[in-house]
Amino acid sequence: MRHALTRQFGTPEDEWEFIDKPNCPPMVNNLPKDTYLSLSHSNGLICFAISSSSIGLDLEYVLANRNYEALSPLVMDDEELRIITRNKNEQANNFYRLWCAKEAYYKAISRKKQLETSLKNISIPTLISDRKQWFLYEGKNQQFQLSLVVKNKPEIIKCYHYPTSSNEQMFTLTLSEEFIV
Repeated sequence: MRHALTRQFGTPEDEWEFIDKPNCPPMVNNLPKDTYLSLSHSNGLICFAISSSSIGLDLEYVLANRNYEALSPLVMDDEELRIITRNKNEQANNFYRLWCAKEAYYKAISRKKQLETSLKNISIPTLISDRKQWFLYEGKNQQFQLSLVVKNKPEIIKCYHYPTSSNEQMFTLTLSEEFIV
């Protein structure tokens, strides 16, 4: 996080003041005004997002051999369940797209709203169709699904991932206009 913050704002890495609280993401005490952060990690990869409005990021390592039909009713609404069960060949892809988007949205909302919100009550098809509130960006490679939910549509999205093994961008984020299966 220090490295990404330094690249974004130019403050030396050792000057960032982190606050650790149990069961909470790291907080940075000396962020510039109106700066929002989100962090996610999975299977050795870390992704970090910085924004001027509320933002949530989720990264998941995709496991193909899971019982998605058993997992889905716990966190998906009826429309999302139909999306997941409609096409067996796309079941893993659709599950992780929906799951990551829900997690990213949950991270983007206020702590107070998080306490009142169940993942099952977050409808990703509705979130995508309502362009007045939130914007969902998605990226995928062979191993990971990435979702980014942001309150205001950004002019630019810079992607950094750690560890960095090359200069090649690991994810290309695209704005989700509708949930196509």
